[in-house]
Amino acid sequence: MAPSKCNVPAAAKVTPADVEGIKTEAAKKKDEDARKAAAEKITEIANAASFAEEPYLIDLLEVAITLAGDNKSSNVRAAGDAAVTAIAPKLSEFAVRPALRAIFVGFQSQFWQSTMAALRVLDAFVDRNRKAVAANLPEIIPELAQVMVHMRSEVKEASTASMA
Repeated sequence: MAPSKCNVPAAAKVTPADVEGIKTEAAKKKDEDARKAAAEKITEIANAASFAEEPYLIDLLEVAITLAGDNKSSNVRAAGDAAVTAIAPKLSEFAVRPALRAIFVGFQSQFWQSTMAALRVLDAFVDRNRKAVAANLPEIIPELAQVMVHMRSEVKEASTASMA
């Protein structure tokens, strides 16, 4: 037990079962409402999150980026964008390396909206945690260089700005 003067951090309010449930709902290709609800649940979790939920947010970032590029529904895309926007400021400098996997999934997505969402997360890291991003540049630069030759002009411009 910690001494009475110590502030013990609160436990995470999110459980691994919650994360798995969201992933299951997000994977339902034929159910637009389930995918939208999953994105909205991610936004809700991110808005209420403290540092204790950061590992779960990293895990849900890939789902949010994928939903931001949903090719079947603009409602799901908007909810996915909102989820990505809610998660990005909650991630600390210690989340840069673990979040790279989700960012790179977005870079390799066939949907340009997912790529743009991943670039927004990377830019948010650069704005807040330059040193942590600099430490991971050997991994980031090759992936970002592939995005710079994307067919979509918006993605080219955003990735070139991120590289700069």
